[in-house]
Amino acid sequence: GGYFQQAMHTPQFYLLWIAVFGNACSGMAILATAKTMCAEVFGKLAPVLVTGGFTASYVAALSTANATGRFGWAMSSDYLGRQNTYKFFATGIPVLAAIPMFIVPMGSDGAATTAVYVFVGSTMFLVANYGGLFSVLPAYISDTFGQRNVGAIHGRILTAWTGAALVGPTILTALRGVSERQAIEALAAMLPDDKFTSAFGSGKEELSALIDAKTVNISRLM
Repeated sequence: GGYFQQAMHTPQFYLLWIAVFGNACSGMAILATAKTMCAEVFGKLAPVLVTGGFTASYVAALSTANATGRFGWAMSSDYLGRQNTYKFFATGIPVLAAIPMFIVPMGSDGAATTAVYVFVGSTMFLVANYGGLFSVLPAYISDTFGQRNVGAIHGRILTAWTGAALVGPTILTALRGVSERQAIEALAAMLPDDKFTSAFGSGKEELSALIDAKTVNISRLM
């Protein structure tokens, strides 16, 4: 086989593949679900702020963050080093996991405007890293494996992007569902039993089924 086949049997190749997969999961999850999440989660909690125009501007801001990340991180990596740059990109994974855990409770506690800006800022950060990932990748491959067959190695590592396109949005949607359900349960526990029954036509013992049917949600409990 060729040199690129030898490279595929090194720990460096698989570690780089995992790094690309993790970072791309964050970026793809945000790009696939951010507009919907922004509108559905904050549209009723902060209706004055989160309008159709706001969500359109938000999508444009994500595109700008993506482009800025591609140019900015490509230049920064010349000074920071490719490996250090990729280590920084790894911060996208905990940030991605933390978004639903912090944003949904903030919204339910009445700090909806702050939650919107935290959501927008964190997702722009993730998308900037996602853009930087692909701009730095060819140079990182060259530094690690040499310039020989960079194209072939690059193509094989990009299979991580394909996997991330499937897994990333699924993970974020699941995390959002868990966090939203926890917030609903906490709000329901604070509501007197008689008021809950009057509002939703069933007792709290049916809360799980009501959540599944989308009869009970955060906005209706506030």
